[in-house]
Amino acid sequence: APTNVPSSVTELLIQKVDMGLENPISLIELENWVRGYKDLHHEWKEDFQYSEFLEMFCLVLIDFLMKKDKTEAVEKVFDFLQIMHMDIPSIDHFLISKLFHSLHYFNFEKV
Repeated sequence: APTNVPSSVTELLIQKVDMGLENPISLIELENWVRGYKDLHHEWKEDFQYSEFLEMFCLVLIDFLMKKDKTEAVEKVFDFLQIMHMDIPSIDHFLISKLFHSLHYFNFEKV
């Protein structure tokens, strides 16, 4: 688990993911917030690392998805993490889009 993530950021992630999984519009808002956190991270001023933020986001997301029994969506989160750990420059934007597309599908389209 990411060790440098301040507890206030973890609590904020829990709140944001909970709200983000409510409906398609809130999921888009969550995606925009996750993207924006790379540049606007007021709660995490020292030693900020976007990769650690994304890892903690994924852990929180997996927890919520497991509670909703969305195992196929959890697989997509692990796919995201696997590619993210390859440290390919500038791939964050693409990976986040792909992940949120999957989250939308498995939470709001697939019956």
